[in-house]
Amino acid sequence: MIKSYKQVSAEERTQVWNESFSGYQTSMNMTEEQLDNRLKHLQLCEDSSFIIYEDNKPAGITLYGDKIINNQKIAWVGGLAVHPDFRKNGIGVSLLNQVEEIAKKSDVETITLEVITENMGALKLYEKNGYEAKRKVSVLEGELPAGNDDRLMFDRIQTVQDDDHITIPWQNRKQHGHQVFLINTKEQGTVGEMVCDFDEENDTLIIYQLSLLETKRLQEVLVALKQKFGAKKFKALNLLADSYEVGLLKDYGFEVTMERFQMEKDLLKQSS
Repeated sequence: MIKSYKQVSAEERTQVWNESFSGYQTSMNMTEEQLDNRLKHLQLCEDSSFIIYEDNKPAGITLYGDKIINNQKIAWVGGLAVHPDFRKNGIGVSLLNQVEEIAKKSDVETITLEVITENMGALKLYEKNGYEAKRKVSVLEGELPAGNDDRLMFDRIQTVQDDDHITIPWQNRKQHGHQVFLINTKEQGTVGEMVCDFDEENDTLIIYQLSLLETKRLQEVLVALKQKFGAKKFKALNLLADSYEVGLLKDYGFEVTMERFQMEKDLLKQSS
């Protein structure tokens, strides 16, 4: 039996989410409000997200959304997990089959998702079901350097367009409520762009996109970020691992704490 996200009580869907992601490589534990906000902010669909049941017990959960990106209908799996009591019983395959059925009804061309590179069980499941690892993304963490630098200005863009390249992960795209800034200088004009949020509770600046026109600007940018946001810590989420910005951050001393594969399944190729 399958029920849509909104057909299930907030208490039950949050419980199955937290229990299904227990033991995951990074904490996914959420309150009812946080889980609902995940769907809202990431533009996921309550009708298409679902919980699967075995023997009238919740056995797994999937969050799903789709939209047009760069003239292609793309679906993103924003979380898929099997309850510990039902693992190795084919529930993961059933979840993926349901995702594909929903996607095809919506004329989706490509289904995307991310998997932690060390999660070999999930990686094998996706590959066995037609998903291919297309790119690797990195999570980097560290502390922002102190200093005084007034050469850079961060000018916030108020009207945001979804003009990101298709390789930018779904949750990192500009239109998901993040702050977008042009990095400007008085002499040269725009020298970069940044998509970010400030996590006040953890005193952390979270970067979703960072592009710099000049490599020498990195230290200036980091110092200026600390001045502007007052944040102590810096966390870059899901930046393309082979981008030169990630290379710069690693060279500067930021630690790669996790890597994920961006997986894709081409439904057009499958049907041809």
